[in-house]
Amino acid sequence: MLNTDHLKRCIGTLESSLAFFREAGPDSIDQEVFRNAIVKGYELAQETAFKLIKRALKD
Repeated sequence: MLNTDHLKRCIGTLESSLAFFREAGPDSIDQEVFRNAIVKGYELAQETAFKLIKRALKD
């Protein structure tokens, strides 16, 4: 059985970053900060998902 808690947390953080990005003013520094958080959050979620898939296929 795979533990997907970390992936769920990554996705939740990514969704929150996206919500904050949408609330930030256009072309504001807040949008830049949240844009960076979205990119990093996506990379982390993708990496975590890949590791889980790899582990599932190995088993």
